[in-house]
Amino acid sequence: MSSRATLESEESAVRGEETRKELGARAEQLVKLACEELGEMPARHRAEGLLKLMARDSPRSRRKRLVPYVAALATVLALALVGHRWLGSQSVVPLAYAVEGGRIDAQGVLKASGTAEPTLRFSDGTEVVFLSGASGRIKSVGEHGARISLSGKVEVNVVHWRGSHWLFDAGPFLITVTGTAFTAEWREAEGRLDVALKAGSIAVSGPLSDEAIALRAGQKLTISTREKEVLIRELDSAHRARAESPGPAAAPGSVVGATPRADVSASDGRPHTHTDSPPGPDASSPPASNWTSELAAGNFALILQQAEQRGLDKAMAEVSSDELAALSDAARYSRRDDVARRALLAQRRRFPRSVRASDAAFLLGRLEEAAKHPELALDWYDRCLEEAPHGTYVSEALGRKMTVIQRVHGDARARPIAEEYLRRFANGTYAAAARALIRAP
Repeated sequence: MSSRATLESEESAVRGEETRKELGARAEQLVKLACEELGEMPARHRAEGLLKLMARDSPRSRRKRLVPYVAALATVLALALVGHRWLGSQSVVPLAYAVEGGRIDAQGVLKASGTAEPTLRFSDGTEVVFLSGASGRIKSVGEHGARISLSGKVEVNVVHWRGSHWLFDAGPFLITVTGTAFTAEWREAEGRLDVALKAGSIAVSGPLSDEAIALRAGQKLTISTREKEVLIRELDSAHRARAESPGPAAAPGSVVGATPRADVSASDGRPHTHTDSPPGPDASSPPASNWTSELAAGNFALILQQAEQRGLDKAMAEVSSDELAALSDAARYSRRDDVARRALLAQRRRFPRSVRASDAAFLLGRLEEAAKHPELALDWYDRCLEEAPHGTYVSEALGRKMTVIQRVHGDARARPIAEEYLRRFANGTYAAAARALIRAP
């Protein structure tokens, strides 16, 4: 009796093993056929499915239900294959998302609930944090990304998957993203977009550029529709401080109403520099707040007010290079061109041969161009190109030089500049204008 039971058990085991092998072979054929028809499952879906499966089944239960799972898998794949052939296309499942610390109102606008900063979390791991006062709207959601409009400042962390595609509308500008981390702020009242790229790469398109503006990690883009200005700067200013060599402050009143020609030496026509150390801050004067932080917060009026209370000449003689840059930016954004010019000239005088000094040359050129002084603008653009041939604003300086020469001296004089621009910046902001100039009769 025992021998017979043993024999039956062995025969049952053999039949079970043959059944599993036969079922496994059929399932493998179905899987192969389904992959050929449906294509490879995205990595994100495989990861999500694996996580769900691991959370659901323990190792023991997975072994126990191995054969039913294989049979179920074969059935599902067969049904999927039939459904695919019947429908003629693969179904698209959009990303799931949830809102934390906020709500979506009846108009579809995402807003904060109380004092919390609302966060959009998507099933692929992408997060969008709406900082204080910011709001947004989800315009569409697909399998590989979403399109979101924003107002105010947001922090974005897009997880890169194969085929991922995210779009962010900020006023009249469109930010195209595949996988990156950045902050973006659109100020409707000022017509200003600020984008700080921490990692990855993005492209920004809008009304001030014929082509999308490519931004790489570590850069900050500022676009002002009011000033018709596009500025790109490095996020990390630490290397600037290392390159700066302080010089003396100007005598009180010496930079009032100055022009680029007033800042050149009589002998060679180039900017003259000083090598003495600047005077230290006057202990009797109240310290200025952190103007770089105030600038990032958009408090332009506060920066100007503190500089004027301290005395413009005194402030420009004592503050750091970064604060001088913040003061000049605040003045330009507030259309205080006289203060901006003085701050930029102070930057060049106190910190010669620094990155900030060459940046100031470009910005002085923009001021003179806006003031209808094209020859002075060209002089500053040339200085920028000469002092920093690989600097932050070299593309913009060369592009502006091309447009000014074309406007003042005609296409023939501007065409060599256009050719140089395309050689160096084939995908730059002024590439389309350069190509049009070259094609012109």
